[in-house]
Amino acid sequence: MAEFREFDEWYRKASPALQLASMFLSHPYMLKFWIHLRYGHAGFENGWFCLMEDHIEQDPSILDKIRDELRQVAKTVKFAFRAADDKKDYVGFCKANLLYACNILEDSVKRANIDCPEGLWYNPWNPTESPTIYLREDYYSKVFFPSTPALELEGNMQLAILLMHELTHACVRLWQPNACQY
Repeated sequence: MAEFREFDEWYRKASPALQLASMFLSHPYMLKFWIHLRYGHAGFENGWFCLMEDHIEQDPSILDKIRDELRQVAKTVKFAFRAADDKKDYVGFCKANLLYACNILEDSVKRANIDCPEGLWYNPWNPTESPTIYLREDYYSKVFFPSTPALELEGNMQLAILLMHELTHACVRLWQPNACQY
């Protein structure tokens, strides 16, 4: 299996997926999704948890507001690759902060018998919420080295969808923290 030697090579191959994901974040029709996610309020319908529409969603200036909100999210959310030998089956997932990555790093340091104080990489008392989206590195080398152009297109679509899916989790953590309990 081919692997990326550096981030620039990954970025070049992933650019179509990143452009598609950017369209999901910027097209006015798609912004309606983000508006509802940001300004809807928690409720129940037919016994199921959902976000109920709020009157602010109809405000004529709401498109500008959501664009500003998404820019703030871009300054907050972090992305990280996780090693293929990480035991989770997920190709991508969102955690509240970088503590997950720090724990994995500290476990690796312990297994390698390297003397390193615990907690060196992360301050657990920092109350700042910075969601981190983790992408499994081996999944992407499979997606970006397909055998046909059609499979490459499919891989780019899958990556764009995965990024939007995980970004939605991050936005819910930031915008609807009370909804996370459901």
